[in-house]
Amino acid sequence: MLLTIYNHNGNIRAEIAPGESSTQQKEVQGDNVLTISFSYYEYIVLDVNDYTDFEGERYWLMEKYVPTQKSDGEWMYDLKLYGIESIIKRFLVLETTDGD
Repeated sequence: MLLTIYNHNGNIRAEIAPGESSTQQKEVQGDNVLTISFSYYEYIVLDVNDYTDFEGERYWLMEKYVPTQKSDGEWMYDLKLYGIESIIKRFLVLETTDGD
């Protein structure tokens, strides 16, 4: 399976094949985290708000990522991308119904 990573403007940064150690972790009323491990033949600049779509859900990178150089032509990536459930925690949410 290939995943496409987009920058914040929707332009393609890379198409990657996630490794076997990649996981999706969803919790009820908790985080929704997509962990992707892969190697790539060149350095990819990954920044905040870069995203990918997986099984109908969008996952965003929450911090700038710097990969590890494995050899002259290979880079190792271990990304953590977060679903909307995790991103909402960055904002103050007020409930204003019923006078609360």
